[in-house]
Amino acid sequence: HNKADAMKKIFIFFLTVVFFITLFSCKKPAVKTYGRVLCKIGTVDITKPNQSKRRLKLNDVVKTGDSIKTGKNSSAIIQFADYALINLQENSAIIIESLDKIRVSKIALQTGTVLSKLKKLQRNEEYAVKTKTTTASVRGTVFSVNIQTDTSTVALESGSVEVSSTISPQKQLLTPGNAVDVSMKVKKKINIRETSKNENYTFRKIKEIPFVKNINNLKPDKVKAVSDKIKDILEKIEKSKPKAKKKTALRKLYESLGKKPLSIVYLKDGSIFKGYLGSTGNTYKLRTPTGNLTFPKGDIKNVKNFIPQY
Repeated sequence: HNKADAMKKIFIFFLTVVFFITLFSCKKPAVKTYGRVLCKIGTVDITKPNQSKRRLKLNDVVKTGDSIKTGKNSSAIIQFADYALINLQENSAIIIESLDKIRVSKIALQTGTVLSKLKKLQRNEEYAVKTKTTTASVRGTVFSVNIQTDTSTVALESGSVEVSSTISPQKQLLTPGNAVDVSMKVKKKINIRETSKNENYTFRKIKEIPFVKNINNLKPDKVKAVSDKIKDILEKIEKSKPKAKKKTALRKLYESLGKKPLSIVYLKDGSIFKGYLGSTGNTYKLRTPTGNLTFPKGDIKNVKNFIPQY
């Protein structure tokens, strides 16, 4: 019996050692995830690998390899598992390159603007949006990526984003309230600037959209209710959009001249004129929004330069 008991203990010890070796030596496998369409406004198309293009529908499943494109005045809100939420803005296109949550979830922006909001990811997880000129890698944040012709812009509302250039070995770590513009044509240092008023307004279109729990188990009527709620949020945001200031005729003239200062011309007879002032000998020529004026040098009492506001 003593011998049998000893053999039994050795066998149990051996199994225990094998168990722990297996447990700690094996890497955690990638978890394949997918997205679900929570809201769709206007015309949005989806193209799956080896399939023809079709209209994107509410509650559609979005997987690796899918391409999504929005039309004018259109957008799509998509949630990926429980960790990422995106708002694809109008006239935009993306390709879902990978959705391995334990490794890297990567979206390729072809054109337009994509807004992203993430919950805090784990140490071995990463989310990235890439363009022709940049890759924006994050771990938990609210940010936007935009493409205008050959320039990519990454703007950050909260969290942190590492922006790397794909055309040079440059990297910049963005902090909240900052943005970078990277051009395909100009291979210069990535300069950080403050986010614009429009960028700060646009952030709200993703920041105020709530994550939905258990999205894979939502019934159609629940998804419809979520979609209606999102549309209400977006409508309120749209109504609060700052109205663009109407440019005055003098401001338009100033910008058409490459933002050269304009002049206020005071004549000796008490008349006052505003415009772009040039001189040829004893004659001054003033370019105004309504036409050109000329004055003899002796008729001018005083001249002051100014920059016209809106």
